[in-house]
Amino acid sequence: MHAINLACDELVGLLEPAASTLRIGFTGASQNRELLEFTRAFRRDHPDVRLDFRKDTFDGCRRQLLDGSVDCCFGIENTYRDLESVQRERLFDYEICVVCSLDSPLAQRPYVTPADIRGEGFVIFKPEYGRLFYRDFMDLLRDDCAVAAAHAAMSDWTDRVIDVNGPELLTIGEYLAIASEVTGKKVTYEYIDDDALYAFFDSIGVPRTTEGMWADSAQNFPFCSDGMVSFGRAIRLGQMSTFTNDFEELVGRKPITVREIFEHMDEHLIGARTSTEG
Repeated sequence: MHAINLACDELVGLLEPAASTLRIGFTGASQNRELLEFTRAFRRDHPDVRLDFRKDTFDGCRRQLLDGSVDCCFGIENTYRDLESVQRERLFDYEICVVCSLDSPLAQRPYVTPADIRGEGFVIFKPEYGRLFYRDFMDLLRDDCAVAAAHAAMSDWTDRVIDVNGPELLTIGEYLAIASEVTGKKVTYEYIDDDALYAFFDSIGVPRTTEGMWADSAQNFPFCSDGMVSFGRAIRLGQMSTFTNDFEELVGRKPITVREIFEHMDEHLIGARTSTEG
C-alpha cells in the first residue's frame, strides 16, 4: 500500500496546476480491497484532488492509458511490459488459483503446476479481457494447439484457415521409431483396416460413441472408437499430410517436435478427461 501511495503522490505532482482530478483505470476484481484502503489514505493526504476510477478490462485500461483517457492504471504486468514509454511499478504479487470440485484429483494437491492441468478442460478469461495475459498463460502450458489458438485470437488474420502441424512430416512408422528410441520400448506398426480396428476396440470394451447403448460406458473412457478409427482413416486418406509454416508465422517460433513430446511425456498427457467432454 505504501508503494501505491508513493506512486500516486508522484502522479499528483505531475498533474497540470489547474487539474483537480486523477483518472485511474482499474479492472476491479482482486484490487478492490487495496483500492478502498488507498482511496481513504489518498483523500486524507490530497483533499483537493478528486479520484475518478474508470473500470475496464486489462486491454481496455491499456488503451485508455495510451490514448490519455486515464493518468494511471492498476493491472497486471503482462499487459504493459512491452511498452517502453510506460513507467510501471510492481505493487504486490498474487497467485493464480485453480477452482475445481472437491471430487477432482486436483483438489487433493497442496498446489497445482501447469503440468498438472495440461490436457484438462478448464475455463479462463477470454482473450478480449487481456490478450497478453491470455497468450502468456497458453505459452505456459506449452501446448502448441493452445498456443496457436491464443495467438490467432490476438492476430489480425481473418477468413483464413490455420493449419497447425509439427516441424516435420512423419509416417506412422517414423513416428513409432522415435517413440521406441526415446522410451526404450520397441513398438512396431502393422496396417489393419477399419473393421479390424473397430473389432479390437470392441474386444476391450471401448464404446463406439457417447450415445445410446454406449452412453454410460463412454464416461469411463477418454475417447470413443469412432473418433480413433476416423482419425486413422484421415491419416490413410492423406488428410493429415498438409504441411505449412502457419504456426511459426503466427507464434514466432517453431512447433515442438515428436521427439520433444516423448522426452517430456508428463507435460503432454491428456489428463483425466472422458469421451463425453467437448
